[in-house]
Amino acid sequence: MLAAVPRAFAATTYFLVTVDTETSSGCGPQGCFPDGIEDRILGEHEGRRLGAPLIMDMLEQRGMRGNFFVNAYIGSVYPADDIKRFVQEMLERGHDVQFHAHPEFRCFKTCPKEDLACRARCIKEDSFIVGNTYENQLKILKEGADAIREWTGGRPLLAYRGGGYVADENTLKALRALDVPIDMSLSGPEHPLARRLPLNKAAELEGMLEIPLYDFTENLFGHKRNKHLDVETTSWPEQRAIIEEGIAHDVRVIVLMMHSFSFCEATRGCPAQASIDRFAKLLDYLKARPEVKVVTVSALWDAYRKDPTILTGGSGHVPETGYWLTLRRSAERFDEGWSNRLFLLGNLFACLAILGVAVRLLLRTRR
Repeated sequence: MLAAVPRAFAATTYFLVTVDTETSSGCGPQGCFPDGIEDRILGEHEGRRLGAPLIMDMLEQRGMRGNFFVNAYIGSVYPADDIKRFVQEMLERGHDVQFHAHPEFRCFKTCPKEDLACRARCIKEDSFIVGNTYENQLKILKEGADAIREWTGGRPLLAYRGGGYVADENTLKALRALDVPIDMSLSGPEHPLARRLPLNKAAELEGMLEIPLYDFTENLFGHKRNKHLDVETTSWPEQRAIIEEGIAHDVRVIVLMMHSFSFCEATRGCPAQASIDRFAKLLDYLKARPEVKVVTVSALWDAYRKDPTILTGGSGHVPETGYWLTLRRSAERFDEGWSNRLFLLGNLFACLAILGVAVRLLLRTRR
C-alpha cells in the first residue's frame, strides 16, 4: 500500500461528475420500442423534471457544473430538434456535453422496431465497437462525433465514453483521428485497455489521454470484486470512505458515474429519493473539502494542457472496502435490490444461528 500524503501538502484532487445521458433501447420479446426523451433523459414525472435537469439544479445550487455524455446515436430514433433542445439547455447552463456511444441505436435506421432478428444481426455485423476493425470503428465513431458537434453548434468535442464502457486500442486511434483527445471508458482490471493503462490514474496511450472511472475493491473475507464510484450502486458511507482514501493517497482525478435516469427509473420508482439524498450529501461533502475541485472536462483539459503533472503526477491507488461498509450499504439500500436484502438477511440469520449455538453451549455447561 502506498504511503498516505499528508493532507496539508496534497495536490488538488479534481472531481468529475459524469452523467451518461441516454434512453433505453426498449427491447422485449415483441421488438424494440425506446422510451422517450422525456422519460429517461428529462425524467418528467408529476410536474417535475427528475432527470438531467434535476442533476443540473443540484450542481448549480452549489456553484458546480457537470459533464453530460450524450448517446450520439439517438438521432436514429428521436427528432433532431428535440435532442438539440435539451443539449442546448445544458450548454446554456454552463455544463459540458460530451460523446457517449451506444451505436446499436444505428440499427433503428435499417431495421423495423418489431424485427428483433434484424437488429441482432445488425449489431453483430455492423454496429459494435470493441473487436471491430479500426476502419469500421472510425466510420461508426465519426457518425457519432458529427452528431454531437451538430447538436452543440460546433463546440469543441473533448471526451468519449463507450456504452457499457467498451473501448479498445482501435477506439483510441479512431478518436484521435477525429480530434477527440480524451477517453473515459476504462473501468476495472478486465477492461481491454487495462493491460496497458493504470486504474485510477490519468495516463496517455495512442496519443490520447485516458481518464478512468474511479475503481475500488470490495473485500469480503478474501473474496474480492471490483466496483466503481456510482451514485446508484454505492452507499454514502462507501462514497465518503473511498474518496477520502483516494485523496490521502494522492489520486489526482476522481470520476463519479451517474445516468440521466439515476433519480427516476421505473424499476426503482420516481423519484428515487435515496439516490437524490446520496447525491446531495456527496456534493455538500465535496464543497466543504478545499483540496477537492469539482470541474468540467473542458476546464480540466485546459488545466492539463498547461501542466500535465496535475493529473499524471499522482498515484493510481485503488481503495478497498470491507465487511462493515458492505453491511451498512445493504442496510441503507435494503429496498433497492434483491442482493442488498440477501446480504443483510443472510448476515442476520448467520448471527442468529451463532447466537443459538452459543446459548446451547452455555446451557450445557450450566448443567
